[in-house]
Amino acid sequence: MFFFYSPGITVAHTATVVTLDRWEDFAILQSQIHWIWVLEYGNKLETRPQYSPSTCFDTFPIPCRPAPGLKEIGITLYEFRDEVMRELGKGATAVYNLVDKKSEKSDLIKKLRELHIEMDNTVALAYGWGDLDLRHGFYETKQGFRFTI
Repeated sequence: MFFFYSPGITVAHTATVVTLDRWEDFAILQSQIHWIWVLEYGNKLETRPQYSPSTCFDTFPIPCRPAPGLKEIGITLYEFRDEVMRELGKGATAVYNLVDKKSEKSDLIKKLRELHIEMDNTVALAYGWGDLDLRHGFYETKQGFRFTI
């Protein structure tokens, strides 16, 4: 998961810091399209993916021109995700465990899933893949049962 750094936060030694500050970049890197790339090309510790700048970020093809609405959906998802974490009193991992839980039907989590779908479709447009059906849903993956494409 990607977050913008705020002064005063201590970054863990296992975190990767990416020096980008555009909402379009956040949306692209937070998308399932980037996540699929990470799963394919990133390092693994057993079944757990590890984000490596040299294999996940440096090699990832960023679109030359963002699709219309990419900045707006990046901001909307980021702010709503923060709201969900505050509302539920949970961190990002716990919130995304709920996103991946098919039986979770709360309005907050359903809305978060919808925003991810909108963001992924907008990222696909940035690549010129407007006709691609990403088929978001719940799927069994090497990392367990997930809400993904």
